[in-house]
Amino acid sequence: MRSWYGMFNYGDIMHTYDPFRHSWRYDMGGYAWQNTELVPTLWLWLAFMRSGREDIFTMAEAMSRHCSEVDIYHFGPLKGLGSRHNVRHWGCSCKEARIAMAGHHRFYYYLTGDMRLGDVFEDVKDADEAIVTTDPLRFFFDKDKMNAPAHARSGPDWSSFCSDWMTQWERFNDDTYRNKIQLGIDDLKALPLRLTSGPDFEYDPKDSHLRYIGERTNGGSHLQVCMGAIQVWIEIADLLGDEEWKDMLAEHGRFYYLPKEKQLEESNGLIGNREFSLPFMASGLAAYGAARLHDRWLAQTTWKILLHALCTHNNTEGFLAHDIFDAGNKEVLHEIPWITTNFTSQWCLNIITALRYIREDLPKTMEELEKLLAGLDESGFHKA
Repeated sequence: MRSWYGMFNYGDIMHTYDPFRHSWRYDMGGYAWQNTELVPTLWLWLAFMRSGREDIFTMAEAMSRHCSEVDIYHFGPLKGLGSRHNVRHWGCSCKEARIAMAGHHRFYYYLTGDMRLGDVFEDVKDADEAIVTTDPLRFFFDKDKMNAPAHARSGPDWSSFCSDWMTQWERFNDDTYRNKIQLGIDDLKALPLRLTSGPDFEYDPKDSHLRYIGERTNGGSHLQVCMGAIQVWIEIADLLGDEEWKDMLAEHGRFYYLPKEKQLEESNGLIGNREFSLPFMASGLAAYGAARLHDRWLAQTTWKILLHALCTHNNTEGFLAHDIFDAGNKEVLHEIPWITTNFTSQWCLNIITALRYIREDLPKTMEELEKLLAGLDESGFHKA
């Protein structure tokens, strides 16, 4: 409907809709092209794998072709990194591994054998080397006070490296890259709160260690989980057969949804004022935790938070589109005025993940949904 075509644009979608102009924010930096932000790639590929729909495959294929070529750097000092969303695909100063990680496109590669993606995976396998010159946290830490040359957050930086390394390991049985993953997992195992610790670390690509620098006691935690880390980490857990790592994923999913006072109690106050923000984005990990821990409260809380993000007591329209006339350069425009690609991709991806682990707790009727949503505040947590 929007005719997003052209050599540099075909296959991508935009980030945020403007209900006042009845158009996507094509001209606003940070709100224009999506550039894999919040992994619509994983959502679309999993949606195709669950449905077999040709139209979804066509869209996902175009997105993989675009994002793997236009949105990432294939040579030079930024090789293996990608550009965050902007009016031009490469226009943002934020250059990060999450935009270019192999996990976005593994489905297409393994379904079709397209070796152009093999070339891209080769480009990104050592993406961690590029952060020495472009530290993802360069605006937050004084380089003179660092012991290592760069920083990596457990997610989305290290989780994206893991995606690249996992792909290199599975394609060539290269234990060098498997060992890099295991090394980081072992570093996390040794921390006071394990995977919940950090999430900021000093990092040196020469040895691949996550160097603990204490707890971030302010700010949100959603970036740790919303850029594909949940799916990458769960797959790695199955590949490695590491039961302790599986336990760490489960406990982090549970911890994300604990009341603040309980989080402080269980962490001995280490988390400070850190917010476990945008809780629906962590629902896939919470669902995994509910299944592994056999925790019915966590399963029901996960569905409450996930469904509350789309439906409220006063509005259950969800993704229902409305027809408006003579707007957006269209005689008839099909519009969901509140829509963003961030929300849509994350909500749908977490729904798919939750259905994998806690389907039996999903409400079956609108009456059950109303009962489930009762007593929640605007963020989806239980009212105090």
